[in-house]
Amino acid sequence: RRVGHAPPLHVLVPWLALHVWYAYMALDPHPRALFWVQLGHALQYLIFPVRVEANRALDETRGHRVVRSLVFLALLVLAGLFFTYGLTAVLSWPAAATWGYRSGEAVPVVAFAFLNVHHYFVDSCIWKLSNPTVRKQLMAHVAPPTAPAAQAAPAA
Repeated sequence: RRVGHAPPLHVLVPWLALHVWYAYMALDPHPRALFWVQLGHALQYLIFPVRVEANRALDETRGHRVVRSLVFLALLVLAGLFFTYGLTAVLSWPAAATWGYRSGEAVPVVAFAFLNVHHYFVDSCIWKLSNPTVRKQLMAHVAPPTAPAAQAAPAA
């Protein structure tokens, strides 16, 4: 109402998504609701690194991008394998010995807590538009603002 028209779609979609997520969490007391909300947020969050990489890709040669992307993919696969199998094995034994958990019960709770704290820290440090480097990487695709045209003096 304040501006005289409805908000654009790119503003309404995240707003509606947020409310749907909270409604799902309120209606589904099972912990799986938290999982789906976190997954949805992670997918929504991906637009920032995708934008940074797209802006960087404009400045690089194609061959260099492909090699870097393949190395990055290999590192992600190795990290995923480590977190899925290695870390689970390492963390399950002390939890089982100390608190009596069965193997694998404590790992999801510890991983979930760690990822949430890490995510909060990363968001608070990395994506600050007040930082000139971040602003340049996120907004490289946006044309710089043009100076407003000088208004003609009213005729006397």
